[in-house]
Parts: sequence; structure tokens; C-alpha cells
Amino acid sequence: MATKIHEIEKIEAVMIEVEASFKFIAEGLKILNQQNYVLSNNHVPLQLLSSGVERILKILLLLKDKYLEGNFPELQKTRERFKNYDNGHGIEKCYWNYWNTRNR
Repeated sequence: MATKIHEIEKIEAVMIEVEASFKFIAEGLKILNQQNYVLSNNHVPLQLLSSGVERILKILLLLKDKYLEGNFPELQKTRERFKNYDNGHGIEKCYWNYWNTRNR
């Protein structure tokens, strides 16, 4: 029973992360769309877009592990996994790993 509850909590956490990711991406696009000048300060909207995409890639890696292993990885395994991707900040590494091994 505790394992099932733990699994439900992880699924809920993934759903919250997906929603947050899309909010970051939507807000970044909204701000970029509202800018009047091409040379406007783009730091905030680009940071929002980057954060949203980074979160989505991390979620994809977790879901891939869930699909391949049958369970979400435990926290320690997740930390070890993201060390290979600059602790989750190596977006390009995450992207290529996901796409190069998606049919595994």
C-alpha cells in the first residue's frame, strides 16, 4: 500500500512539473509577443522559456526511466542520472540522450 501511495505522489509531482513548465513557456512567449522593440531586454522571457524547456526534458528522462524500469527512479538514482547532464542544466545533453535512445 505504501508503494502505491508513493507512486501516486510521484505521478502528482510530475503533473505539477508539467503544468509549471507550460506556464513558464507560455509566459515567456507572451512577454516576447508583447515587446514593442526587437532590441528590448529579452532576459526574462528567454529565462522563462529556458526553464520551461529544461523542466520538460527532465520530466521526459524520468518518464523514460519509468517506462523502461517499471518504476520512477528513487531520489538517489535521479541525482546520479542528472550528474551526467550537468545536474540537470545540460539541456543539449538531455535532449540528445532522450532522442538518441527513445526507441530503446
